This record gives sequence, C-alpha cells and structure tokens, in this order.
Amino acid sequence: MKVNFFYSQINKKIGIYHLEDSILSIGKIIKVSENYLFLKSYGTDNLEDGIKIFLIEKIKRVILEADYIKKLENVKKITQHFEKLSEKINSFEDVCEEIIKRKYLILLNLKDGDIEEGYLVKKESDYYYFEIVNQELEVVSKEIFDVNYIEKIKIFVHGTIINEKNYSPFSKIELFSGEIFRGNLLDRRKKIIIFKEIKEFSNDSYISIVRKEDIKEITEICGKEKIKYMNIEKYFQNISNISFLDILEICMRFKIFIFIDNVYFDETKVGIVEKIFDEYIYLKMLDENYHFIEKIKIEISEIDILRIKNYVLEI
Repeated sequence: MKVNFFYSQINKKIGIYHLEDSILSIGKIIKVSENYLFLKSYGTDNLEDGIKIFLIEKIKRVILEADYIKKLENVKKITQHFEKLSEKINSFEDVCEEIIKRKYLILLNLKDGDIEEGYLVKKESDYYYFEIVNQELEVVSKEIFDVNYIEKIKIFVHGTIINEKNYSPFSKIELFSGEIFRGNLLDRRKKIIIFKEIKEFSNDSYISIVRKEDIKEITEICGKEKIKYMNIEKYFQNISNISFLDILEICMRFKIFIFIDNVYFDETKVGIVEKIFDEYIYLKMLDENYHFIEKIKIEISEIDILRIKNYVLEI
C-alpha cells in the first residue's frame, strides 16, 4: 500500500492484518515514515498494550471501519475479587455451585474445543444453565451444558486475589487433551486443582480449575526470568522525532521486551535487544517457559513487524 494513503488515516482507529495470516491488530496510527507505520495498539479490552511498527510494503489488508472496532469503545470493564474456596469444595460440581452463588464472570473451555464467556446461572440434575455474553456483557445466548462437557473453568480476576500468599513455584500444566498452560498452583483438592493461570505478556489474571483426572503432567519451571509490567509510553512521547533505529536503542537501554515477525519466520522472535549495528541486531531470545535460551542475529531489513509491549526485564 502507498505511504500517502496512511497519512490520511493518522489518529484514526483501524485494523491491520499481520503479513499473510489471520492475526489482526487494532490501533491508532500515530506516525507514518517513508518505510514504516507506527500504531498505538489496543487489546481486546480496549486498553493500550504498546506500540506496533509495520513495514508498509508488507501491509496487504487494512480494516478502515467495522462494528468490531466501534464496539471496542463499549467494552465493559469489571472488577472481580477471588477469595479462597471453602475446604468443603472438592469437585467440579462444587466449584460450579460456588460460581453460581458468587456470580463470577467466567470462561468455560468445553470438550469440543470451544471457549465461551459468561455466567453460570443455575443447575438442574447434571446440567448447568449458562448465559453467554459479548464484550459489552450483554447476554447473546443461553445454553445448557452437561458438567462433564466442561474441561476447564477460568474465573476472571481484574481485582485482587485474596489470600494469594504461599504460591507454589511457576509450573507448566499439560492436559491429556494436549492443552498446555502455565501458572502458580494455589490449591490441590480431592478431585481438582486450582491455580493462577499466567497469560504470556498479559496483565490479565485468571483462576483456573481443572479435574485431576484430566491432567497429564505438572512440571515445575526453574529459573523464570523476572518480567514486570511497565507503561512504556513515557519513553516514546516524541514519537514523531524518533526513528526506527532510535526505537530499537530505547528498547535496548531500558530492556523492553520486543516481538519480531517476518513472513519467513516459523514463529515470532521474543526477547530483549543486546546489541545494535547499522544493519542488524542481536536479540537475546526468550522461550515459552520464560528462559533466555540463545542470542540470534536479525537483519534490520528482516523486521516486517516490530511489537513493543508494556513489559521490561526486572534487574
């Protein structure tokens, strides 16, 4: 696409598809240079989650207007506290009854792979009535599930976790279904485990509950790097005067985590910049278990998309 086209879209909220896949970024264009488009990025909760920089020649599809983008402005934000479950709660059925009582907003992972957001409202026999909501928390569907059709329950925690001391070490949990997630075990009960699930580079928290019989393996992860949330906007206030190379240098100086995509990469490269040269950088890569694993050389010309999120390495 032509650079001049994007000048006309500055300060507008648009959607840009990543390379040739289905990943979509929503944000406001804050700068357009000869080769790059700078986007202030928003997450699905309509909160700013950093800056994304696209190589303009690799942008093939742009959403200028859509109901989805407009509705982001109406996303309802909730504050939901989680308090330790009574010692009497030992099964999935017990948890569901407690969720109904406390009126928690939850995500249900179903056996067919679907994930639904909403509220459990009542139980009849072995069936639970569930109200599915949209981002405005409006009920859009009412369904009934057999309790055994539910694989995992996730409770949103946008407030505090009461009595959240005594975490177990950071662990990887693998289910027989093949799903893998990471977090801290909070409690083991007779038939279930309860843990704080940690979403990669996200400020969201979930309390997740799974049946012990569905768990294939729990592995403790040693030596996790200390990563902390930090609003990086203060480092990029004069974005109109900052070049692409300047941004990489700021990320290196303050150890801000970056995400690099290229149409030919098998996966996104995640890490911190170690060294910068005229035509390439050295990236200290992080793996999915939050361990630094290797240093790789990346040509600056290979960077099709550079994502900078609100996370830094804590020294």
